[in-house]
Amino acid sequence: MRFILFFILLYTSAFSLDKISLQLHWKHQFQFAGYYMAKEKGFYKEFGLDVNIKEYQNNTDALDEVIKESVEYAIGRSSLIIDQAKGSDIKLLLAAFQSSPQVFISSKKSNITKIEDFKSKKIMLTPDMSNIVSLRAITNKVGINIADMHIIPHSFNIDDISNNKTDLMLAYISNEPFLLKEKGVDINIFNPSDYGFDFYSDILFTSAHEIQSHSSRAIDFRDASLRGWKYAFENIEETVELILTKYNTQNKSKKALLFEARELKKLAYHKTKTLGKIDKSKIQRIYDMYNVMGFVDKKIDIDSLVFEEDSMDLTNLEKYYLEKKKVITMCVDPNWLPFEKIQDSKHIGISADYFKIFREKLGVDIELVPTKSWMQSLEYAQQRKCDILSLAMQTPSRKEYMNFTQPYIKTPLVIATKIDAPFVNDFSSIKGKKVGITKGYSSIELIRKNHPEINIVEVENIQDGLDKVTHNEIFGYIGTLAGIGAIFQQNYMGELKIAGKFDLFWELGIGVRDDDEVLLRIFEKLIQGIDTKTQQSIMNHWVAIKYEKGVDYTLILNILLAVVVVLVFILYRHYLLKKSNKELEQLATTDHMTKLHNRRYFSETTEYILALARRNDTQMSALLLDIDKFKNVNDTYGHKVGDDVIILLANLLRKMTRESDIVCRYGGEEFAIFLPRTDIVGAKEIAEKIRKAVEKLSVEIEDKNSIKFTISIGVSEVKANEEYSIEATMNRADQALYEAKEHGRNKVVSHI
Repeated sequence: MRFILFFILLYTSAFSLDKISLQLHWKHQFQFAGYYMAKEKGFYKEFGLDVNIKEYQNNTDALDEVIKESVEYAIGRSSLIIDQAKGSDIKLLLAAFQSSPQVFISSKKSNITKIEDFKSKKIMLTPDMSNIVSLRAITNKVGINIADMHIIPHSFNIDDISNNKTDLMLAYISNEPFLLKEKGVDINIFNPSDYGFDFYSDILFTSAHEIQSHSSRAIDFRDASLRGWKYAFENIEETVELILTKYNTQNKSKKALLFEARELKKLAYHKTKTLGKIDKSKIQRIYDMYNVMGFVDKKIDIDSLVFEEDSMDLTNLEKYYLEKKKVITMCVDPNWLPFEKIQDSKHIGISADYFKIFREKLGVDIELVPTKSWMQSLEYAQQRKCDILSLAMQTPSRKEYMNFTQPYIKTPLVIATKIDAPFVNDFSSIKGKKVGITKGYSSIELIRKNHPEINIVEVENIQDGLDKVTHNEIFGYIGTLAGIGAIFQQNYMGELKIAGKFDLFWELGIGVRDDDEVLLRIFEKLIQGIDTKTQQSIMNHWVAIKYEKGVDYTLILNILLAVVVVLVFILYRHYLLKKSNKELEQLATTDHMTKLHNRRYFSETTEYILALARRNDTQMSALLLDIDKFKNVNDTYGHKVGDDVIILLANLLRKMTRESDIVCRYGGEEFAIFLPRTDIVGAKEIAEKIRKAVEKLSVEIEDKNSIKFTISIGVSEVKANEEYSIEATMNRADQALYEAKEHGRNKVVSHI
């Protein structure tokens, strides 16, 4: 710890601080706490940054400030996607909140209890485009247009909700509900996320020019800000006291700030454990929603919009750290081949091959600290005699003194027993039996927690554990498949066997002392920089090694060869039978012409998914598509062209649907699509995209001519808790399809 503090002092004194500005998009409150704490706790300073946090003033346009380069960084909403589509050259760095805190509220006295009640009501909104999108998204779902409501400018006076100046008001779930409750006003809350619209909020962004000119600064600013957010959420009381002292321009009470903090923490970690996460697929879904609603008409380059640095693009701070650090000390497991071992004072094994690459990339020495056992390595890590553990699994007890990178090796746990022992299916099979596990291994902690009925005997190492099995001192030894397999190649042939594999994996990363976040980030980048081909090559090299001891295996090999021949014959017969059955099953569930699933498969599979959804309360929808005037195509151009139209449409549907969707030829020129985890609004968006894509298709006919065609689509949402058959959903979709045909074709119609 002393080195880290000393290093930071050296770094900040060696370079003048880089002055930058951050423009907030609202007044000071806990909403921006991460940036306050990064500044006040010195995290920005550690990265050589002097940050000026600028509060929102009336009519401040954060995007305009960034584009004009009046500030380097700013906070925005998901509507930045619209701005990028319209030509703003920006980069998204992090999303503080994974789900937007924006909601719509009404007084209980207003009798507005559902979205349908919004019609003809007054609604206070701010001019931001994302607010309009949120409102349109939830009202479109029940057939209400924006024109059916009275949009009025936001007064930012919460009393207007109770004095009837407005019926509904845009609010933050972390703010207005608390203030109104204090005033004794009961409210209804309409949260877009409850209706399937999960937008990012409080996105940190910058200009493309800033990334081009100062990419390291952008990375430093983002990483320091994330540290600030982590600190703020882990120390809410302290953060609130700071805001009350230095940033409370709104004169909010401590109770109000504490309420805001707890609500925002939920949104920051909504469906993730990673602060600031920006998922490109979610950005794509938000863009698709904007596109369907007509807010954008140009494609965006999501890879360009979301900033991602090269995996080994070290920041100035990280480079300076390595320059001053010079040597990184490392402890390993001294006897755990093929993963790692200390042999002749050298580190060998799978992890050693990784660290050879790491040394080359870092250009600094990673020094091995010799130990006699894994337990001693853990003790040395606790005593700070080594900076890192080369290969370790995260456990609650280890988290008290170490942080862990993402795993770079994943391996299953197995049990080795005597050759005549019964096979082990799961942990219940060894209840009450003595099983050995090497001292200090993470599996001891995990198994004792989840399976206290298992009698664990701690052994010195794999060899000691397997010896105890052969001498009947314990029933079996639990370890990794690769680790036990390596020892099996040297000893125990004909004595022991792998008796079972558990549904428990060791996910092994690098353990880094918990007072050194810079080093943790460096090793995270190193792991990300190892490609799959290199990983496979390392594994293949060590798993393939044989440890011969000069024993004559001729007789054993002959016996094994005979057994193998018999097994191959049996397995081949089984393979042919299984293949034949699979082909028959495929014929029964696949449409011959399109190679899509057929109606039988659709019905059987969707009924099963429906049962699962009923238990998990999952939203699902279905589409029923029909080619418009298909009979005219067949009568005019012949069945060959008709078949070409059907096949072309089938290929398009296959490309435009997700792997989780079920696409089938429902009959003739009809197709059905089942959409898991999709509500009626999402289904309509998908249907509209498909309809528009079909308009662009054409089928060649004679004389180099071509014909075009259109489709009509019926959409319906599955009522999993009300209906016990998919037929009811398909009937509604069929009725919607009929209406689409009746109203001119080439349309999407939905029935809830």
